[in-house]
Amino acid sequence: MASEAPCVGCGGRNPPDVPECLWCGRAFRPVARPPVAARWLMVGAALAAALGVLLVVVWGVLASQALIADTAPAAPSATPAPRSTAPPPPELVEAVPDAEPPPAAAAEFVRVANTGGQGISLRREPHSNAPRVTARPENTVLEVVGPDEVSEGRVWRQVQDAQGNRGWAPADFLVPAPPPS
Repeated sequence: MASEAPCVGCGGRNPPDVPECLWCGRAFRPVARPPVAARWLMVGAALAAALGVLLVVVWGVLASQALIADTAPAAPSATPAPRSTAPPPPELVEAVPDAEPPPAAAAEFVRVANTGGQGISLRREPHSNAPRVTARPENTVLEVVGPDEVSEGRVWRQVQDAQGNRGWAPADFLVPAPPPS
């Protein structure tokens, strides 16, 4: 005798050859599954569609790059265009009064001081942990070569020694000095 089949609706046990549940009246319908060949056909169709979309995207990217390359400005030619040697019209010429160029700012010099004879280290950057460029003893004259910066709660000055070494020194240890003679 064939085994009894449970009803999916009520769970009642029914003989295998009945068309509907004897307990709740629910119709038994066999689950229709597509044949194996039809399943492979669906998988193949999905893969073909995905490949088609990928090809369209790749083609679009390549076409847009070609369009960009076609619209890029041409490289300048080796021969420059001839220039006009005619003077500009008088209405375009602006009158500039004869003026002397502004005087160059006088160089500022400082001297290493207040170090208790230890001197200072010029640093690559305006803070005490920065790598050292060089060390300079007390009374060395330095030229100020850039704007001051505030770092670590102190003012740092960008200076250069007579040998051309540039670095940062705390302003606490620099005092104004006359230019070296």
